[in-house]
Amino acid sequence: MTERVQYLIAQYEADPLRKEPRNVGIIARMGERTAARFMGEKEGGTIDGREIRWMNFPDVYRQWVFFWRDAARLGGTLDKLIESNQGNYGLIRGGKVFDTGNDPLEEVVDFLYARFVGGGFKEAISPSEDITVTSRKLANAIEIELMDMNILVEDDQAKEGVKYPVRRKHVIKGRNDVTYKPAFSQENGALYLIETFDFTSSQAKRLHDHAGLTAYMYNDLGKLKGRDKVKAISVLKTDPEAEETENVANSRKMLENEGEVVDWNNEAEREAFLEERREVAIG
Repeated sequence: MTERVQYLIAQYEADPLRKEPRNVGIIARMGERTAARFMGEKEGGTIDGREIRWMNFPDVYRQWVFFWRDAARLGGTLDKLIESNQGNYGLIRGGKVFDTGNDPLEEVVDFLYARFVGGGFKEAISPSEDITVTSRKLANAIEIELMDMNILVEDDQAKEGVKYPVRRKHVIKGRNDVTYKPAFSQENGALYLIETFDFTSSQAKRLHDHAGLTAYMYNDLGKLKGRDKVKAISVLKTDPEAEETENVANSRKMLENEGEVVDWNNEAEREAFLEERREVAIG
């Protein structure tokens, strides 16, 4: 059974009297495990001062991040963490996530971070900071772009001015009552199935298995709805070293046999993919 994830949203208020908080992080718990992500954090737990320079006292923020991480690691309840709120920094109860499938807790945190913090992050830095769309985790990077284009919705929610929005992990029924949840989907005359593969990670074997299951999904829904009614799109993030491995090479072949493959690191392909999403959404 899928475990439930509970999460808190970390906030910063430049002026507590004005009550204008800004989301700066996520703390999530699944069972006995806790994971977190905060604005400006880099590998090894350091904080990049360039990304938080808009705060009044960046050094105080660093101290809060270290405190929140220590408190979460020591296994305190989420309620106890909220009780630590004071001054310009605090945690609010975000809610629960039930539909996590087999996603590890860290990926759930990345998803929540992109949803609640990502927009603010993009506004907080200038283009000269050299933070590019290719540097983010793939699924989150795509989600942020679609959110910025205002064409992404949850399941069947309506969005004003968008006839055919992109849906995130929308349930689609295949043959023999098999259900699928592609990373993204969109429907306008044809059903666009969009799955993501970040082959720059160290889990190439697992992603190879995922490619096989995805190819089956494309094929199954194509047989159900008609080949011309299903547009399979696989978005890949890879690097030259990964491309030389057998797992990645075979994965790419499987996906190319079923539909279009987009290289997210290729700016022209990335922009064409996003522009098609906009055109399909508008109708």
